[in-house]
Amino acid sequence: MLSFRTRMVLAFTVLAVGAVGLEGGLGYWQFRQTLQQSLTGDLELRARTVAQAIDLHTIPPTLIPERLSEVPGWNEGRFRVQKDGLTYLDIGGPFPPPGPGWLRTRIPLEQGYLLEAAIPAQSLESSLAAYLRTLSIALPITLLLAIFLTALLLGYLMRPVHHLTKAAHDLAQQRFPEPIPIPSGNDELTQLAQSFNRMSHAVRGFLEREKSFTRYASHELRTPLATLRAQIEAMQQGLVSQAEAMPHLEAGLRRIEDILNGLLTLTRNPEPDPHPLQLHALVESVVAGMPPACRRRIEITLEGATWTVGPRELVAQAIGNLIENACKYSQGPVRVHLGKTGQEVFVQVRDQGPGVPEEALARLGEPFLRLNPQIPGLGLGLALVRHIARSLSGNIHFRNLRPGLEVTLSLPKANPPREEAHARATRT
Repeated sequence: MLSFRTRMVLAFTVLAVGAVGLEGGLGYWQFRQTLQQSLTGDLELRARTVAQAIDLHTIPPTLIPERLSEVPGWNEGRFRVQKDGLTYLDIGGPFPPPGPGWLRTRIPLEQGYLLEAAIPAQSLESSLAAYLRTLSIALPITLLLAIFLTALLLGYLMRPVHHLTKAAHDLAQQRFPEPIPIPSGNDELTQLAQSFNRMSHAVRGFLEREKSFTRYASHELRTPLATLRAQIEAMQQGLVSQAEAMPHLEAGLRRIEDILNGLLTLTRNPEPDPHPLQLHALVESVVAGMPPACRRRIEITLEGATWTVGPRELVAQAIGNLIENACKYSQGPVRVHLGKTGQEVFVQVRDQGPGVPEEALARLGEPFLRLNPQIPGLGLGLALVRHIARSLSGNIHFRNLRPGLEVTLSLPKANPPREEAHARATRT
């Protein structure tokens, strides 16, 4: 079976041969018509010139050469004067018999005479033969040039297709390829390469989240499930009563539920919400739902109006996790500062605790990372914040301030609702 590249070369070659053949045929026909019209016109001119030089008042008619002395080339043809089928005058030699090789014309004269004229058509045939020889040389040259240019063009066109084929094969084997090169321009190949890179990035993120979910679930659910199994076996053997085992069972179920909820959030890619979201009001609503002991320690400062976009529930969860962590790992005030810079808005949460070791700063946000195992928790809070920030095209940054740890959550800036409506009206 022929490859796609070979079929394309053959197709372009056939098209080139057809185009050259059609152009050559039309050119031959046009060239023949032009030469024939030129010779016919020349024959008509010579015949009229000879007709004016014939004296019809003599019997038989005679030619007056003085009238032709200033007309070049008149004697290159054959002429005869006839009447009633009889020839009365031959000029230039015997008149050729009917057949190919001569161009003929007739001019009626006075007194019923008829002048017949003929010139040889060798010049027409030789010119057409020269044209055919030129065409026979140009056709293979054009064919070779067409094949060469087709190969170059296919090499240029097939390069991104080759990259795309290899990347698609690697992706099918779950070997994530590097982004394929984007061809220059803004044509269909460029759009195809861009779409494939976006698809590859999305598939890679999906598979990585799926693998993370499986890995984390198998690791973290093992302990609470083992606890539940041990409590159930103890109840079945009568070692503990139902009342004694029930708190442990409920605590194990809550832990499993919290782990699953956190892992599901980590493996989902939230859809963007185009509606503006006021961070100040959102932070106040999050703080209002905190336990009183934590709520009393929170100090909120605002640096101008701060608006962002994103699912309200996820942004509220990220802010709530930061504030809960600050309350959990410190005893002093928790300062929450809202501001904006460039095209971003930010929420800074600072506690008054001991901070974290410098070498652990880069690891903050890893799932199930717990630097202080004595404090209860799953180690998913900061991982959820990091995932939410990245999903919304934001970021999270950690810094030791001594005392305290400062966490900065950055999100894309949005216009307030009125400015957004005004901007849409201006665009339309």
